[in-house]
Amino acid sequence: MFQEMSLDTEIGLFRSSEHLREISKKEIDRMVEDCRDHKADPDDLFDFLKNLIKRTNKKEKTPLIDMYRRLMEVFDLPWEITPGRSMLYDVTMINKEGSDDPEACFNSDIPTFFATIADLENQHPKSARFLFKTYGICAFHRYGPDMLAKQFEESFLNKPYGVVWALHRDGGDGFSELSGELQDMCDQLPPGATMRILEAGDGIEAILQLMAQHRRFPNQDFLFGIVATHSHGGGNLVFGADHEDDPITGVPGAIRREHLQGTGGKRISSYFAKGAPIILMGCKSARPEGVAEALENALNLPIIAATENTTSSQITFTSWGKDFVPTVDVKYFQEENVVPTKIFSEEDFN
Repeated sequence: MFQEMSLDTEIGLFRSSEHLREISKKEIDRMVEDCRDHKADPDDLFDFLKNLIKRTNKKEKTPLIDMYRRLMEVFDLPWEITPGRSMLYDVTMINKEGSDDPEACFNSDIPTFFATIADLENQHPKSARFLFKTYGICAFHRYGPDMLAKQFEESFLNKPYGVVWALHRDGGDGFSELSGELQDMCDQLPPGATMRILEAGDGIEAILQLMAQHRRFPNQDFLFGIVATHSHGGGNLVFGADHEDDPITGVPGAIRREHLQGTGGKRISSYFAKGAPIILMGCKSARPEGVAEALENALNLPIIAATENTTSSQITFTSWGKDFVPTVDVKYFQEENVVPTKIFSEEDFN
């Protein structure tokens, strides 16, 4: 087990970066092999990475970057992903041309990122790669290992389900702790129904991801939609933090109004069950000409959104109708204060 005290002691004895590199390499070798053998303690991995980040200076980042690279190899995840900019992207684009965050290796979320994957892999070897390839999931730390393990276990079950729709990148870390809210929703699902998380790197990819999931189970309409949204980028932005184009590919970094106005939007609208609620988890999503209006016009479904900034939400399924389509009660909060909710429906635009 990694002990911060022992590393502090050794650092006290060996102050040079050369000795620190040698000490770190021994610990890195051991931790990587534990991950490879699916016996790493996620808490130990978290503590090790946290302390390695703490002890690394900006001039000597080699041990830290080497650790990241080797863990990505062990978990069989790609070192570079484009055009998606995400936690995975931030980790893997260190010192690479096109990186938008040159100090990404010191990101405080990275220990949780890798510890989550290690926990998931201990439960189901190769599941991280499967979830990435099948659902586009990159921000593993956002959801927690138990929820991801359940999604992996139920991936081949042809059963009714709702979808959580998000982009990899989360400006402002507003969705860094979604696991609690989503787990609460999972606990409310009736027997025979489930929920699946979909992630994408940009707006067009997000639409294609939704199409791909419907092809897997074409006879299952989506029961509900949870959309992780930010209000950046002006009224033309539909959802996503990356309102600027990707600096490498030029691909728009969010789903925008024009993405949903064509055949893609019409096709997506046919995937949801009649009356399926779409719940927006994010700030000011109900503002005029914003996220909620754009999605309502595209999907012709009830859209539930917040009028002001929010820090959390509480989603309660109050009943389950025909074919598992739910009715919901949604409360948004700014700290402890309730934020007004607005429901957009077809009548608003007739």
